[in-house]
Amino acid sequence: MGPVVGSEGTRPTWSAPVRYAEADQQGVVLNAHYLLYCDEASTEFCRQRGILDFGEMLRVKKSTLIWTRRRSGVRWSTSM
Repeated sequence: MGPVVGSEGTRPTWSAPVRYAEADQQGVVLNAHYLLYCDEASTEFCRQRGILDFGEMLRVKKSTLIWTRRRSGVRWSTSM
């Protein structure tokens, strides 16, 4: 898991390596893992800002993944 980088007023970023178990036989990350990446990134965001208690109260009510033709899935052995 990578750290959230950025200071006040800047856009935070997060990265993590794609693990072998998260990809299908073609090496593309399975859709369900993107929500895990979002969870890891939001947790790290709250931790970096000292609001982890607040972050633990957040719940996802609904999620939708929309794919565009311009982007392909993330592949194994790359970073998210």
